[in-house]
Amino acid sequence: MEFRVLGPVEVRRDGVAVPIGGGRQKAVLAALVCHAEDWMSRSRLLTTVWDEAPDSAAANLRTYLAKLRRALADDAGSRLELGEGRVRLRIGGGESDLRRFRDLNGRGEAAFAAGDHAEAARAFAEALAQWRGEPFETATVDRPLAALAMELCEARAETRRRYLRVLVELGRYDEAIAGLRTEVTADPLAEQPIELLMLASYRGGRPDEALALYRDTRVRLVDELGVDPSPRLAALYERMVSGDEPRVSRDGEAARERGTGLPRLVPAQLPADVPGFTGRDSEVEALCSAVTQRRSGALVVSSVEGMAGIGKTALAVHAARRLADEFPDGQLFIDLHGFDADAPATDPAVALERLLHSLGVDPRQIPENLDERAGLYRSILSDRSVLIVLDNASGEQQVGPLLPGGDASLAIVTSRRSLAGLDQARSIQLELLGRAEAIALLAAALGPSRGGAGQKSVPAVEPGRFAAADEAVAAEIVAVCGMLPLAIRIAAARLRHRPDWTLADLRDRLQQAGLAGLCAGDRSVTAAFEMSYAELDDLARNAFRRLGLHPGHDFDVYTAAALCAEPADDPSEASPSRHPSLSSTQATLDELVDVNLLIEFRPGRYRFHDLVREFAAHKATLDTPETRAHARQRLGDLYLYYAGKLYAAEPIVSIGRDYRVRAPETPTPTIPDATTALAIMDDENPNILAFIESGHDHDVGAQSVELATLQLSYLWRQARYNDFPARFPKLLDTAKRLGDPAAEAWLRIAQGSCLAKCGQSEQAIDELTLARRIGERVGQPDITLTATFETAMAQIGAGRFADASMTLAEALASRPGGDDFVEMEIRNRLAQCAFRLGDAAGALRDLDRAIELANRRGDQQARARFTYNSAELQLHAGNPADTLERLSTARDYYGPDIEPDNLSMLLSTKAKTLLALGRPQDALDAHREAVAVATGFGDVWLLATAVVELAETHAKLGDHASALEHLYRAETLTDGVAPHLYALAQRGIADSLEALGHRHQARLHLICALRQFVEMDMPDADEIRDRLNRDEVA
Repeated sequence: MEFRVLGPVEVRRDGVAVPIGGGRQKAVLAALVCHAEDWMSRSRLLTTVWDEAPDSAAANLRTYLAKLRRALADDAGSRLELGEGRVRLRIGGGESDLRRFRDLNGRGEAAFAAGDHAEAARAFAEALAQWRGEPFETATVDRPLAALAMELCEARAETRRRYLRVLVELGRYDEAIAGLRTEVTADPLAEQPIELLMLASYRGGRPDEALALYRDTRVRLVDELGVDPSPRLAALYERMVSGDEPRVSRDGEAARERGTGLPRLVPAQLPADVPGFTGRDSEVEALCSAVTQRRSGALVVSSVEGMAGIGKTALAVHAARRLADEFPDGQLFIDLHGFDADAPATDPAVALERLLHSLGVDPRQIPENLDERAGLYRSILSDRSVLIVLDNASGEQQVGPLLPGGDASLAIVTSRRSLAGLDQARSIQLELLGRAEAIALLAAALGPSRGGAGQKSVPAVEPGRFAAADEAVAAEIVAVCGMLPLAIRIAAARLRHRPDWTLADLRDRLQQAGLAGLCAGDRSVTAAFEMSYAELDDLARNAFRRLGLHPGHDFDVYTAAALCAEPADDPSEASPSRHPSLSSTQATLDELVDVNLLIEFRPGRYRFHDLVREFAAHKATLDTPETRAHARQRLGDLYLYYAGKLYAAEPIVSIGRDYRVRAPETPTPTIPDATTALAIMDDENPNILAFIESGHDHDVGAQSVELATLQLSYLWRQARYNDFPARFPKLLDTAKRLGDPAAEAWLRIAQGSCLAKCGQSEQAIDELTLARRIGERVGQPDITLTATFETAMAQIGAGRFADASMTLAEALASRPGGDDFVEMEIRNRLAQCAFRLGDAAGALRDLDRAIELANRRGDQQARARFTYNSAELQLHAGNPADTLERLSTARDYYGPDIEPDNLSMLLSTKAKTLLALGRPQDALDAHREAVAVATGFGDVWLLATAVVELAETHAKLGDHASALEHLYRAETLTDGVAPHLYALAQRGIADSLEALGHRHQARLHLICALRQFVEMDMPDADEIRDRLNRDEVA
């Protein structure tokens, strides 16, 4: 087991990372590693980890220690021992990077004291190699632990100074100079590194630089501090001026005798530019702009990151070729094989050997040690201007030793993995090509002599563009390729080697074969993805396969946790599933994002590239059918929970259904109210619809049917009534195949409710009648009651208020005793029917009862709706002042989160009330606001109502031209959808046309209104008939 704290806090067992929790738990571990093998009191541990420990700190510490004890267990027991009020971490001699650093440092000091400078250099270099960053990275560090980190940093700095002194004594001047320049730049007044740099420069053949450094230092000391250099530094300068200072040390003389002169070789290793390189203008400019930054004196590293096949190497080589002239000392290129099916990742030491050889170093002079190779490499590059392309890197640890140390060179690194750990790197994240760029790349890759969409040998393509007739087919091809450059180039290669194929032939083949068709010779998109997949650990590979089962377009960490849940150990027992924690699932998603197999397109939401999704779906088949079924079922449980929470928070349809929300076994977000549930459903609705679609073909049929009936609550809120009927036949077939008559009945109720909202009242009533019969047959009164109530709603939508009143009376008689919710909803609708049938007194009685029940239930939203309805009745009764007061009360009841449909209706009624109170302009403003709200909501019935009522107010004010403009819009909105509103619009059009003197046209519209009212059996028909008989409209 290996413990690392000199950088990110890590524990590794046999080279594999051990999960050790979050930042604070890592801080506890870091403190224990620093005091390894010693017993540490819990109180001391508390004050080391927390600056000001909160009340919960002691309890949290117990939890962290328990988790760490489990994580650090091996065959011999746990490395973490818990005693009475104390704790100890057992670590072997070489198992901690901190202990190795201290031991190697001590070995180097002893060797230096004994005059063994070579051994001292090796020990100090190894000690410095233990560092991977700043101490305790990834831990949550308060002041006590930060103070310990500062001590460690000072120890590292002292080791580095000793190492540089040894390099000077060994005559390795170039390496020493490179490191000492960094030290002096960081602290220009520190005389110890200045003295060493003067010595290294003087002995290394650069006496002028040594003398200039002293003079610059003296000026700086005098100007900034008002003091002269120390006598020791001044004496060194005088010896150099007089020539009394030896030009080389004893060890350096020996090195000179062995011969270390290096030939000046100018490498030119860049591959050829990619033929037909297209697009990526902004990315190319970003890479080329690095030259300007290099001139500003800072080391510049540009990392090009992105998914497999997105064109990282092509971009890097293209930009490097544009920059080549800026680097007169050469260009280096090395493939690091970070993601390569045929070769392991190149060890940094091996890569340095190749790079040093390319720079002209005799193989016999290349050191064995990685750090010594890196030092020599940086020394050689310290005064050279070289462009270095490090292609296909596996990660920061592979790249770090290969970066130059000075500001004269430039490094471009490409990787599928995020290189966020390279602090000095400028990251360029490559995105997919745009449509125009993708088509241009296809054209360039095909060349100028390929045929068109339907012709084989006729030149149809100019360089970089297609003929107009072929562009649509080319767009389809690049769409199948997912706008991925590798896929597009492979597709072009297939067409180039099939002279009898047309563009249309290629499109058809690709559409049929999908990912499998994107291969040419030894290149394939699948192989590129396989390399990324192979680099994942077992946990990430499992997650990738399970995510391939997701039927929708995007997902979050809760969805991922549901899909990644493992089946119970013994399926025959009622034991729960084994599911990962949210934190481990999040870490896995982050890993998939880091290797660019997953896209985090906004914080917390993830999706696959289309081709990667197909690859993941194929990989999912590696799991057993039972594992795949379990994953889909856990996903179904999560979606049922989301839809059920929204349904239960405020059921809009199926008022007789007693639905109990079931919490899934996997983690879920907190959903305290309908607003939160609605926000979640906004994200998940497309995915839930996709899951419902998949139920017919998979093992989640029962869940998909149940989910479809719950999903109706969301669809109604969003006025998306057409979404359900399109899926109904397949869902109905699934329910019948399952032999579940109750599920069939609920589906028919949902279908009837949506059809009624879409204006198809008769078809809706047919479905609801079938559902009602099923409920009676299987003895489920909740189905019967709901189907009866929804039948009445369909009759109201059709304007058949008398029929609806009788149906509601049946529902009222069949309701369960004591169910206040059901009764108050029925009473509210009875009041609506009574009002439409001219029975204002009956309507008020039913509304009063509904309000009484809402008060008894403490149902604020219901109280608001019924108060609003009573306001409408008061307006009809000629009491506008009372109406305005009731509207204000209803608005207060609704609160700040009022639904758009309720707000629009309230505003329309307010407008009519203001008109009755003699405030016409205020009335028009309220009407217009009602129309705007309804337009945003998207409900045709709601919008048509607001438009008709705005038109009526214009007509009452004598502005019939404006009235007609709105009424014609209402006519278009309601034709075939809302019969009652259509009839009102026709009557309004007739009235305005008559007022404007167009009596013949008015009569035609009045007859249309009469036909509709007669069909709905409404009393309005008698009034219109009388008008026509009296010949009021010629």
